[in-house]
Amino acid sequence: MDGSKTNYIIYDTETTGLDVCTVDILQISIIDGNSGDVLLNQYVLPYNGVIAGTHIHGIDEHILKNNNAISLALLFEKIVKILRDKFGRQDIVWVAYNNFGYDQLVFESNCKKANCRMPDCWKFMDLLPFVRNKFTHISPNYKLASVYKTLIKQPNNAPPIQFHNALADTLCLFKVFQVCQLFEEEFHLYIRPKLDSMHILNEKIVILSGYHHCMNFEKYGFYTLGDMYAKYRSLDCRVYEFSNYLTQELNVRVKYRANQMAKEINMIHILFGNGNIN
Repeated sequence: MDGSKTNYIIYDTETTGLDVCTVDILQISIIDGNSGDVLLNQYVLPYNGVIAGTHIHGIDEHILKNNNAISLALLFEKIVKILRDKFGRQDIVWVAYNNFGYDQLVFESNCKKANCRMPDCWKFMDLLPFVRNKFTHISPNYKLASVYKTLIKQPNNAPPIQFHNALADTLCLFKVFQVCQLFEEEFHLYIRPKLDSMHILNEKIVILSGYHHCMNFEKYGFYTLGDMYAKYRSLDCRVYEFSNYLTQELNVRVKYRANQMAKEINMIHILFGNGNIN
């Protein structure tokens, strides 16, 4: 992929929870990663009608009403039109922080709920592992707020940023992305297809959120996501059993990492149309 011609979209969502299979999008913001223009900041009516997570993002019934929230189906129609008008049928790379571990899964699962087919030219990039690998001096953690504070030098009198608001987070992420573009020749290592694409099964194991090179899955015969998906299906597509398999048979020592990888493989199963989504 020629970096000089890549159409990057920086985005962030606020949702009703953490379970990627069931959460609903309440707000989404989209910025042109090349120009910095805000293309969309839209509030969304929860698909299941239940507003949750207000204590985190502050979105309640009044916020949705006052900001003209729209249905999930209308949201995806609007997104497709905006991007089609701007980029035509060119490839688009959706960039988010912890994209592979959360945002891509939520985005695609909500797209399926809305019965909307995502264009094949859409791909996804996760900026979290990129930042971890390129900026090892960041502390005390790799939350977006910490990364922003370290990489973006703000004046001492700058007003505090309202994190956990999709637009504010996306604006911050765009500035972080600009710093990361110094190493744009390495971006291809952190880009993968949409999860409902057959191409995803050919992707190398390293593209899984939660994977670490020390796991060395190759010695067990797992080279691609297709290999992992085949094993998942052999376990009757049971997430808990697959996570246990990763810890007990493949020696994944951190349970969180095993759960994360099992969650992604399960989402591939759902998006292929073989699983159920609420």
